[in-house]
Amino acid sequence: MKNKFLVVCILCISSFAASSQKTPFEKDTNVTATYEECIAFYEALDKKYASVEVKTFGETDGGEHLQLVTITKDGNHNPSHWKQTNKMVILINNGIHPGEPDGIDASMMLARDMVQQKNGLQLP
Repeated sequence: MKNKFLVVCILCISSFAASSQKTPFEKDTNVTATYEECIAFYEALDKKYASVEVKTFGETDGGEHLQLVTITKDGNHNPSHWKQTNKMVILINNGIHPGEPDGIDASMMLARDMVQQKNGLQLP
């Protein structure tokens, strides 16, 4: 079997926070971040880790930019490369309905912990 790495695509249409790389949920379990905090969190990861890239494309029904966050072990964020090298891709799409913050916070913590290799998580 070929060695594969994990690509996590996270389409973030609503919330997260970047302060100290903790989610609002981790700071206060009764809080979820705003759209702007979400984008700031992922942009902070993008600046700090070559394995993370934030791309803006399209627009939501509410007029906000759609964000695509890719996380790759080798830092190659080109989908054509993933296909050519038979890489596994996992898509996480959340925050599409109001009042559904759980997946957003969990996805943010997962992304952060993977790139920081915390809690036994690492990019395969």
